[in-house]
Amino acid sequence: MIEAATWIWFAGGLLAGLIHATMLWRNVHRPSAWSPLLGLMRLGIVATMLVVAAISGAILACAAGWAVGFATLGTWFMTSRTGRTIDSSKTPRIEQRN
Repeated sequence: MIEAATWIWFAGGLLAGLIHATMLWRNVHRPSAWSPLLGLMRLGIVATMLVVAAISGAILACAAGWAVGFATLGTWFMTSRTGRTIDSSKTPRIEQRN
């Protein structure tokens, strides 16, 4: 039987994966002046969660939760119809000058 602490670490990793995917999607689709700082914060959240889990001896549960959360939300963002980038065939053509 799986211990309750393992499920807690899995849930924490899942939350970190969901936050990571959300912040990554936002940085790609809505870049701002804060994007570099948010990128460091995103990596800091994941790294902190994994280091604390490793110290506690639950790195596998936390890493599995992160992977599931990141892959699930990343796949959902990839397949959703909203938030897609503009297709090049639908954008007006820019005339090039000689």
